[in-house]
Amino acid sequence: MFGVVRADYTDNWYVIWRPNRNHTQHYDIKVMSDSDLYGHSKAYDSLEDAIDSITYWLANFEPPAKHKRFRPRDSQKTRVYGWEHLMAREIGPKEIADGNIYARLERKRSPKYLRNFLTDICKKMDQKAPGMKFRTGGTTSYAGGSFGGIRLLPCHCTELVLIHELTHILHRRVGNRSNGKRHQSHGPEFVGLYMYTLILYAGVDEEKILAHAKENKIKYLLPPDWPPMEKAA
Repeated sequence: MFGVVRADYTDNWYVIWRPNRNHTQHYDIKVMSDSDLYGHSKAYDSLEDAIDSITYWLANFEPPAKHKRFRPRDSQKTRVYGWEHLMAREIGPKEIADGNIYARLERKRSPKYLRNFLTDICKKMDQKAPGMKFRTGGTTSYAGGSFGGIRLLPCHCTELVLIHELTHILHRRVGNRSNGKRHQSHGPEFVGLYMYTLILYAGVDEEKILAHAKENKIKYLLPPDWPPMEKAA
């Protein structure tokens, strides 16, 4: 998007350019001319010269090549998010606390509890426990990033979310590619490994979770079909 303005304190004309369509609130004042193609700029003596510079720039501009997709489309991500909480409430283990019955996997836990829970699972799997931090804000919890470990929001301090994020790390460790193609982040391989961890270390019944996943049209591939868990050691 372009516009032309005249500075109040000079007789020069300038071109206003919004260089990136994602910068919805930010406008940079750029001066564009022949020399701008080489990283230089200048002011214009007249409105006509300023408009001509836009015409010239548009005629000579070559859009940069599009970046290749960094990872494949995550086709069942939203469905997995909805399914896992439904599964935790409907078939997950229950816990009685203060006279109330809770879906254990969704019950809020303290940082100390979750650290011990993570360490215990990783020890049983013969895996090095990833680091874990507790965030005070943000839009989501995640595993990886520059920290390389697990970060949880206060509202996500549950066994269910922790195992979900741990599975992302385990998925990368055991190999997240098949036949040279990278797996989807919430594809069948991830879900299979997630279910495997829930069955072995979180008290979820194997027959029930398999049936529940099929009923909710969740695609999965359970170990040892993929991957051989010996690779994880």
